[in-house]
Amino acid sequence: MDLMQLSDLLDNNDNREIDLSKTRIKVTQFMDNQYKQLKYIANTSPLNSVSYDNIKVQTSQSNSIEDKTIR
Repeated sequence: MDLMQLSDLLDNNDNREIDLSKTRIKVTQFMDNQYKQLKYIANTSPLNSVSYDNIKVQTSQSNSIEDKTIR
């Protein structure tokens, strides 16, 4: 399997000009959409099952453990 190296990309003698307006649009779209999604996914912990072990029983009108679980 032939893996492409960064040097292969840089040394390809491609003399095409960079279209700055299209590049700006694509980068802006990436930063507004995909980057935020990828960053969110990267910071999300894997799914775990809910554990009710070692939960102190309390009498209250609000159930903070249930609220945390729902969130």
